[in-house]
Amino acid sequence: MSNKAYFYSVSGTVEGPHSPSEIVDLLIEGSLSHAAHLIKAGDPDWKTIADFPDVLGMFEQRKNPKEDMTGGPASTISSTAEERAEADDEKEELKTRRKSRHGMLRIIRASLDQLWDAQREAIISRIKDDDLDVEYESTRKSHKSIYQTIEQNVIEYWRTDGILSAWTRDLTWNDADFTLKFKSKDDEAAKFEEAMTWLSSKSLAGLPAVYCFICGKEYIYIGQAKDIGARLKQHEQKTFFTRADRFRVVIPQNKKMLNKLERLLILNRQPTENRSPGVCKNNPADDCMEFIRREIKELISDF
Repeated sequence: MSNKAYFYSVSGTVEGPHSPSEIVDLLIEGSLSHAAHLIKAGDPDWKTIADFPDVLGMFEQRKNPKEDMTGGPASTISSTAEERAEADDEKEELKTRRKSRHGMLRIIRASLDQLWDAQREAIISRIKDDDLDVEYESTRKSHKSIYQTIEQNVIEYWRTDGILSAWTRDLTWNDADFTLKFKSKDDEAAKFEEAMTWLSSKSLAGLPAVYCFICGKEYIYIGQAKDIGARLKQHEQKTFFTRADRFRVVIPQNKKMLNKLERLLILNRQPTENRSPGVCKNNPADDCMEFIRREIKELISDF
């Protein structure tokens, strides 16, 4: 049986299917209580969440995560104390955004329901030898706009749920994500020298990498280079150094992964100064969006 076998009921509306982990998310964010009604596919009766030990066990584990020997979360892998702090900040930010995660899924489902309803009625109208209702015809003609809405919500869902971050980690080594915090404030030349010295000290110069100019929580620019040291020299006179207070370098497992890594970081961090969205193919995010695009195209096409 699929892991996504749980359905819950709120105010007479049944939602699902969900995995135990997703039910726990809803408990943690407060959208569900332990008294909420839950049923597992194949079970004859509804029960309260308190009657499902697997869900409760996962809930307790998530509320009280075990810590590793350094005192940090067991899943956090960083190279320096500064990077660990950044990872912790990201986790806290994800927690604040997680509550809207299920809202995004509801929007995506509603958009797909629009298309499914329109296609169903198109088939019925053919059977009746009648014209399709104007509203349904309008939905079928606006499928590109509906897809764009779905795409925006899918990407935001991936960002909120940490899926883009997980895909990024899959392309890198555990200790291959480095961040420099600039000591200089507004001195462009001084920041450039800091960055070059830092690359040498970390033995990063000459390596293929994706690099990021960051100010606070805002990503200014994300790029890639087969030789990070040589590429950085081309940015010496750019205002990126003036505005940035940090410089991040992520090393892929091999240079063939540069396009994927850059694209996923751009989708996740949405830098303000990138003119290009990166190479939009051969990565988990764009492969998924292509699947959705094909399915929607079939959904509004008669055969």
